[in-house]
Amino acid sequence: LNCTVSTSTKTMKAFLPGGIIEISGLKNAAQYNGCRGLVLRESKPDDNGNPRHPIRLFEHGGKVLDVRVRNLQHGFDLDKWKVSQFGGTSIMEMILRNKYLADEDNCGVFATKLWGEIAEQQGPAHPLTIDHALFMRKVILEAKGRKLYWLALDAVGHHLLIEKCNGYYRVYQAYIEEHNFGYTASRWCSGDMRNKPAWVKFGGGKLLTDADINGLLDLVVKWQKLIQKVLSGVLLNAVPGLNPVAIPHLHTSDKGDCGMVPMDVIGNGIDHVTKWSRGMLRRIGPEGCTDIGINPHDRRVSHGRASIEILLGYPERGAEHIFSIPADVYNQCDSLSRELTGEPLKPPVFFLMLNSGVWWEARRDPGTGSAMGFSFRGGDMDL
Repeated sequence: LNCTVSTSTKTMKAFLPGGIIEISGLKNAAQYNGCRGLVLRESKPDDNGNPRHPIRLFEHGGKVLDVRVRNLQHGFDLDKWKVSQFGGTSIMEMILRNKYLADEDNCGVFATKLWGEIAEQQGPAHPLTIDHALFMRKVILEAKGRKLYWLALDAVGHHLLIEKCNGYYRVYQAYIEEHNFGYTASRWCSGDMRNKPAWVKFGGGKLLTDADINGLLDLVVKWQKLIQKVLSGVLLNAVPGLNPVAIPHLHTSDKGDCGMVPMDVIGNGIDHVTKWSRGMLRRIGPEGCTDIGINPHDRRVSHGRASIEILLGYPERGAEHIFSIPADVYNQCDSLSRELTGEPLKPPVFFLMLNSGVWWEARRDPGTGSAMGFSFRGGDMDL
């Protein structure tokens, strides 16, 4: 491509938002020559009439530069990221240019929309057990061609998608915007969120390596192991009316841990926990959920707190105390949430752990047949 074309119409077609470019020919900032980045918006003329694109670099901490078109060229086998279903544009371009996807901040809804646009198969999700996570890691890393993977982490209330192309990856996700937290799908792809560790590692349209994806999948496994700890050590003991004989055996579906406990006792325990937590989640919508002991400005545990109190409703309206979470446990969950999503933990997550995390390795949604708690789908993408 000859990037010295001065006609604005051709320039607009050459570099669309979401495209990958490489910088070259800079004289006053030669240190950026050879850097690749993401086109954030269409070009605008500078004071001298030269069209420029804002480019977010994959290096240099995500720095944004306004670069003249003549100093840009298509980079990194751009054509290989195009998808025929999107009229020959890439997923990144489609997200940034389509409000249907761009403005979505609900991770589950966003994943459903994007998967529906691309994947031809809509079969049930497969269980992502800890053992399966190791297998899926091998599948993702060794897969050839164009792939899209959907990781549904219902036990912690989060969904994300991984695109693989030409040996590299991109991660797509969203998070409900509320009280100065959260982000839309387009902001995850092109916004400036350098204060969020998850975005620095996986966001901004960055092209990721096998090592990066290994790190992301490590976070999923850490969540799975932590949920087992939180269920057995804290949450199950707080469920009213639960048979205490079943409690030690509900955090995992490993039948070797069941001993002499009848399976009907365990089955009834699972049903009881699921019914109770589902009822609590239904009430959270109209009534709200509060965690006492959290700094409202940064959503971190207040200094000196030994535990965090989870309330249904709001204190000024006569909230109902549900359970207490030890501060160190809350901090572990919050840290993993920030690493994976870039956002702090929300108190409804503990009810999701109970609803979808109990025996999640062996349970299926009766309506769809999909695995619950932690699951994944994988699909080929038509070029």
